[in-house]
Amino acid sequence: MDWARSWKTPVLVALVLALLAGPGIMAPRVVEAQETTPTSVSFPGNYAPGINGAEWAPDDPTVQAADEDGDGVWSLTVDLPPGDYEFKAALNGTWDENYGADGQRDGPNLPL
Repeated sequence: MDWARSWKTPVLVALVLALLAGPGIMAPRVVEAQETTPTSVSFPGNYAPGINGAEWAPDDPTVQAADEDGDGVWSLTVDLPPGDYEFKAALNGTWDENYGADGQRDGPNLPL
């Protein structure tokens, strides 16, 4: 047996396997951001009793916003007596996903 040839094949196979198994060869995992469109948006807050609604209840119909033209901009217009009011934006009628000041998820209340 030719010693010069006999060691090359196993070493070459081991080298290829080591390179394939090493972390430097593996492609980075790319995770795509998934953008979801809410089925509803509400603006629960301490102002809701002033419009005959429930205070801080994201599923209350009186604080449900509307996207009239389907452009993704939700709005709610109400007439309130003077006062100090706060609210948040809640998606899909629950507190599971809500946004407060500076658009921060689960952020502080927004003043009106």
